[in-house]
Amino acid sequence: FSLRGVFSRENSDTENLVNEENFWFMRNISEQIPNALWVNHPSLEELANCKLSQLKRAKEIGLDIPETILTNTKENVKELYQKNDIIVFKPLFNSGQLSGNQSALYTSIVTKEKFERMGEISRCPGFFQEYIPKLYDMRLIIIGQEAFPIGIYSQDSEESKIDWRKGNPNRLKYCIKEVPDELIDKSHELCKKFGIVAAAIDFAVDKEGKHYFLDFNPSG
Repeated sequence: FSLRGVFSRENSDTENLVNEENFWFMRNISEQIPNALWVNHPSLEELANCKLSQLKRAKEIGLDIPETILTNTKENVKELYQKNDIIVFKPLFNSGQLSGNQSALYTSIVTKEKFERMGEISRCPGFFQEYIPKLYDMRLIIIGQEAFPIGIYSQDSEESKIDWRKGNPNRLKYCIKEVPDELIDKSHELCKKFGIVAAAIDFAVDKEGKHYFLDFNPSG
């Protein structure tokens, strides 16, 4: 679970204080009972939300990942742009929260127009990736030793093609998929590296059936 990420200037000072105190209450309590079964341990879950650590560990265990840069230099983005037909921008923090109304910043294509307007990147580093053309998305749910691979047919709708979360959940099609045992084993290994009991791991599946690791979501 995640209790943080609800701080907002639109909240009252009291609401923000309550949210912060609840977060730190859980952090303090969790450190006092280390032998309890946490799903997941709050401090480990916070560490597991680091996207660069996710990619590093995914690559270490042999998962395929898109070419990625974290930079505040436009020239670096240009190099990635020149090597790939399409690149995307992603928020570093999972919630992508922009304001107190829970607005979200989704994965988006970096068009030439957006690239030309990227003058302010020096003020805020950006997380950019090679875009993987998808046949469908897959979310692999890990709960202990169990694994549930769910295919998400994001390419059936324009609004969900780049980021399936933008699609209407009631219109998206889902189904249980068969995946290689090796992918299941590596996903369990990734959870163990973070000390996580339950997670939702997102993959992009291309037309050749290759699975590209995208995100590790310890909060599900």
